Amino acid sequence: MKRQLNKKRRDFERQGFLQKIVAVAALVLVSSGLWAQDVIDKEAGNIKEAESEIIRSGNFTDADFKLYPNPAADVVHIKTDVQLTEGVIISLSDITGSQLEKNIIGETPVSENYILNLKRYPAGQYIVNIRAVDGTFVAKKIIKRG
Repeated sequence: MKRQLNKKRRDFERQGFLQKIVAVAALVLVSSGLWAQDVIDKEAGNIKEAESEIIRSGNFTDADFKLYPNPAADVVHIKTDVQLTEGVIISLSDITGSQLEKNIIGETPVSENYILNLKRYPAGQYIVNIRAVDGTFVAKKIIKRG
């Protein structure tokens, strides 16, 4: 009888020990899975952030720019929702397409507002072209008053 009790106690202790091992192993697996998911989520966030930065510094659309005042007397303000980075070209052409002025953004990015001076040009219609490094561009028509 005593022998049977000792055997049952050992079995119970072993079972508890095995349950503990299984529980610890399960905890380790779950923890490493959560850690791995955290790393994946963080990397995905970094990639999305980088993609967003690339998109916002290039690939712009017509809606990203507002020119005012239009018609203008001496200067036109180009208000933008995107940051104009190195290599972006802002040019002014007459209505026939002849380029009158070309400005290339340097190392210092331009954000929010860019001023285009029209004082030296006669009254008439002009086109402002904004071209990104990747080749996308926006063209806007402005009128200069006399």
